[in-house]
Amino acid sequence: MAGPESKKNDLTKLYWLIFAAILGVATVMIAPYTGLPLIGQRFLGVMVFTVVIWATEAVSYPVSALLLIVLMTFAGVDQKTTYRQAFSASLTGFAGSVPIAVLAGTAFARVVESTGLGQRIIYTIMKIVAGTKATARADRVLAAMFIAEIPLAFMVPTSNGRTGIYLSLAEGLKSIFHFHPGDSHENINPFQKAAYIACGIIPAIMGGAFLTAGEATLLAGRLIEEGTKVPQYWTNTATYLFLPSLLMLAVGWFILKRAFPSNVDNIPLDFINNKLDELGSVTRNEKYVLIALFGAIVLWLTDQIHHFPAECILVLLAVVCFIPGVSPGNWKRDSKFIAWGAALVIAVATSFSTLLVKYGVIKLLADWIARFGVTSFVGLMLLMAVAMIFMRLGVASIGGATALFIPLSIVIGQDAGLTVSQIVALAWVTYAFCRAGYLLPQQGAPLITSYDYNFFSRVDLFQVGVPLTLATLVIYGLWAIFVLPSLV
Repeated sequence: MAGPESKKNDLTKLYWLIFAAILGVATVMIAPYTGLPLIGQRFLGVMVFTVVIWATEAVSYPVSALLLIVLMTFAGVDQKTTYRQAFSASLTGFAGSVPIAVLAGTAFARVVESTGLGQRIIYTIMKIVAGTKATARADRVLAAMFIAEIPLAFMVPTSNGRTGIYLSLAEGLKSIFHFHPGDSHENINPFQKAAYIACGIIPAIMGGAFLTAGEATLLAGRLIEEGTKVPQYWTNTATYLFLPSLLMLAVGWFILKRAFPSNVDNIPLDFINNKLDELGSVTRNEKYVLIALFGAIVLWLTDQIHHFPAECILVLLAVVCFIPGVSPGNWKRDSKFIAWGAALVIAVATSFSTLLVKYGVIKLLADWIARFGVTSFVGLMLLMAVAMIFMRLGVASIGGATALFIPLSIVIGQDAGLTVSQIVALAWVTYAFCRAGYLLPQQGAPLITSYDYNFFSRVDLFQVGVPLTLATLVIYGLWAIFVLPSLV
C-alpha cells in the first residue's frame, strides 16, 4: 500500500500533468500568430507540453513516450493526412537504427556484467593505480575509478550500465569507513561523497566520447547525419570527442578530490585483493567477451573503409554473445536487464524531432534566436551553451534534449550561413553541452541512481557541478573553436 509521502508525490505529479496540458492548450491558442501551418501550430503546443512533463517528471519517460505517440497522431491530422498516416509518422523513429542499437548495447552490457568482466577491469585498474602497498591515498583510489571508465566505455555501451558497476565498487568501500546512509555529516568521510558522485558524473562525461559510448550519442550522430547529409562514422565521433572527454575526466577527478578530501590518510586495499580473489582466474566466458569486443572495435575503427554502420556492429556484437551453447549470454535471464524503456524513449524522440523539423517548429525557434543578430560560429556556440545550461536544469533526459537541440543547432547554423564543417561542429558541441547536467541530481539517470543511495546532498553535488559545468563550457568551447571544424 502506498504511504502518505508516495500519495503526495503522485498528487504533485498529477498537478504538473494538468499544468502541462493547460500550457500546451494555451500555446496552441496563440500559435496562429506564429505563422506556422495548422499542424505546426499543434506540434508547437505538443512540444511545450512535452518539455514541461519531461522537466517535472509528471510521468515516467517511457510513459511520456507512449503519450507523445498519441499526441503526435492527433496533432498530425489535416485534410490531406489521415489518422492512420499520422500514427505511422509518429512511429518512424522505430524504423531507425538507434533504438535497436540501444537494445543491443544494453544486452551486451548485461553479458559483461554477468561474466564479472566489468568488475575485474575496474578492480585490476584500481590495484595498478593504487600501487603495491597495503594502503593507498584516497585520491589514487578515486583516480582508478576515472581511469577505468576508458575501457569500460567500450565494453559497456550504456551510461547507466557503467554507473551500476561503479556503484557496486562504492558499496564495497562502505565497510572500510564504517558508516551508513543517514549518518551525521561529521561521521561521513568526504571521500565517500566523492566516490558516489563520481558514479554519476563519470559515465555522463565519457558517454559523449564516441558514437557507441552512450545511448543518446547514437541518436545525436544520426540526427546530425540526417540534418547535414554528412556521414557520421564511429571513427569521426572518436576523433571529434574522445580527447576533450579525457580532459574532462581529469578535470572531474581534480574537482572531486579538492572538494571532498578524505579524512583518512591511507585507505586499506584488502578489499581490492579480496574481490580479485573472489573473481578468481579469468574465465572462458570473459575471454569470449573480450575477443568479441576486440572484433567489434576493429570494425568500428575501420568503418570508413567498409561503411558498415556502428549500430549494426553493436547488434552483431550482441548476437555473438547470445549464441546457444557457445557464448555466455542467456536471453531468458539477461533480457530482463535490457533497456526497453530507453529504446522506446529514443525511438519516439527521433520521430518527434523529425516532425518538429518537418512542420516548421524548429525553423520558428531558429528564427526567434536569429533576432539576437548572432551569426558567427563562436556567438552561436555561446547561445547554445547558455540555452543548454537552463534547459538541462529541467529536462533530465539527455535523449530528449538531444532530440530538441541538435536539429535546432543545425537549422541555426544553416540560417547563419556557416560552412558545413562548422554546422557539424556546432551540432556536436551542442550535444556535449546537452550532456553537461551536473548541477542537480535529476539532470540525468546516472546521477539520479547515485543520489538515491543518500551519501551526498544536493548542496554537495552543486559544489562540484558548478566548476564541472564551467569546465565543460571552456574545454569543449575551445575545442570547438580551434580544433573541431578542421576535423570535420
